[in-house]
Amino acid sequence: MQDRITRAFIESYAGKWIDDVKTDTHRAARKLAELGGLWSRSGKQEGFFNGIDDLLGNDRSEYYTIANRVTNTVAKNNLKRFGINFGCNALGSGAKKLREQAQAGHPVPWTAVITADERTLEGAGLQKLTDFTSDCREAGIYLFFLRVRAKDPGALRAYLAEFSDCAFALFLEGCEAPAALAADNALIALPLGGADEAFSALAKAGALRGVYADGAPDARKLEEASAGAAALDAQLLFLLSQDGPADGDAAAALSAYRAAPALPVFPVALPDDLLQLGARVAGRAMYLEVAPDGAAALRTAEGRSPLPNVYETPLSFVLRMIK
Repeated sequence: MQDRITRAFIESYAGKWIDDVKTDTHRAARKLAELGGLWSRSGKQEGFFNGIDDLLGNDRSEYYTIANRVTNTVAKNNLKRFGINFGCNALGSGAKKLREQAQAGHPVPWTAVITADERTLEGAGLQKLTDFTSDCREAGIYLFFLRVRAKDPGALRAYLAEFSDCAFALFLEGCEAPAALAADNALIALPLGGADEAFSALAKAGALRGVYADGAPDARKLEEASAGAAALDAQLLFLLSQDGPADGDAAAALSAYRAAPALPVFPVALPDDLLQLGARVAGRAMYLEVAPDGAAALRTAEGRSPLPNVYETPLSFVLRMIK
């Protein structure tokens, strides 16, 4: 009952908050952080929102610029639906279910990072992806990161619509018409460099958008990539590392940038932020990685541990292997 009441309140409040940010960014942003802390279900979740509140302590912070630009350039329905699916479903009711399972001795990763190619998006491949996503949602997972390597990933439109209560971050590679994938429950990120026209098309479509670059978030990478993102007027920058969490120097550089961003760009580091958020919202620093053929691994701070193929094996069986 409490979950339904909270969700109904957020549904009715979200549109007004977006309008308020456009006209009174400072007050609306701080109020959202305060409400997030108030509705937190655990000490770690409360600490997460308190951290956001701390970042907003400087009235001249670029975070206010980011909030204002996002709310003024992204379609209201896209911002509202993605925000509710991420905040209410993934970080709220979904995370609650994950914590309960973890306390019962059955930990479940809080999100999945899926790589998809042309084969994944055709016929039987797409059905396997759909079935896997449905099983994840049943387990309490509502947030998905898809790295899509395909010229025409149009089949994803029906897939996104089927999971309208989930939030998706799409990292497109080689896509000829990314704006065609714009959906209310999706964030679309394009590779930094050579994506100017495609990014402009996303902006015209009012899509929630960002750019991404491969590599760890060291000081030099942050400076160069954030400048490139700012030149495109992209407020979200994703740094994707295949080598695991950042080392001490890179992690320190990321923390320093976030504490006082020089540009209106917010960097998100993968896998670092996914592991940290998993620990905060679901009680375990881990998530699933899935290859185009369904080969899977459990990603933790210590590295990858292989799991059975999730397109060929029931997810319930795969999850029982996680201790």
